[in-house]
Amino acid sequence: MAKCLLCGKGPHAGNNVIPKSQHKTRRLIQPNIQKRNGVAICTRCIRTMNRDGWSVAKA
Repeated sequence: MAKCLLCGKGPHAGNNVIPKSQHKTRRLIQPNIQKRNGVAICTRCIRTMNRDGWSVAKA
């Protein structure tokens, strides 16, 4: 599974919940990983770098 190279965000476990009966089944929640310049980065980091500048990631 892919991980963000900047923040380390990766897949984590959660539950699918049926609303009426509250029946729960396990599932994996995947982060939204995008390839930018050959680097796997999550969309939260892309938004932060668009706001603060891409030089922040290099530091």
